[in-house]
Amino acid sequence: MVAIYGAGPVGLLSAACARMLGAEQIFMVDHHPYRLSFAHQTYGAIPVNFDKVDAAQFII
Repeated sequence: MVAIYGAGPVGLLSAACARMLGAEQIFMVDHHPYRLSFAHQTYGAIPVNFDKVDAAQFII
């Protein structure tokens, strides 16, 4: 399980690398819906919009 804060270019590259290295769950935290949507469609990331939810609740 991986949590990535920020769905910009670096965050998306991190999601790609995490998926490639075998991460089964990727939480992508951002507040731009189009970036979260792209991360979900492309890498299967679980989108977390911090404008709508407290992202800290996903930390285990």
